[in-house]
Amino acid sequence: MQKIESFNKQNLKEVRELLDQKLAELTKETGIDFDFNSITFNEGEFSCKLKASIPGKAEDRVELINSMSPIKDLIGKTFTVNGKTLTVERYDSKKRKYPIICSSGSAEYKLSLGQVTKYIEG
Repeated sequence: MQKIESFNKQNLKEVRELLDQKLAELTKETGIDFDFNSITFNEGEFSCKLKASIPGKAEDRVELINSMSPIKDLIGKTFTVNGKTLTVERYDSKKRKYPIICSSGSAEYKLSLGQVTKYIEG
């Protein structure tokens, strides 16, 4: 790779590929998964979001949250709202106002605990 004088889409693509290769080596060495998200740039600098995770630990956290959440007894229950049958899928602790995620087909909906209990109790 030649020396970079300013950032553009083309040379950032090359930089990203090089970083992916180096992070793949680091993944083999440490067991940590690395993932780049979006890159923003101007002529003189770029920034990106790098996510590092230990395989299996993120899923364990979701299962733990769902098992301890206020809706652990509601997960899997179905109810009907405006002609749509919704199924309670999970509890998302990051969503303060509407932490309960329900699905209907491929669509997902955010609801509050009060809404879900009202609909289920009828």
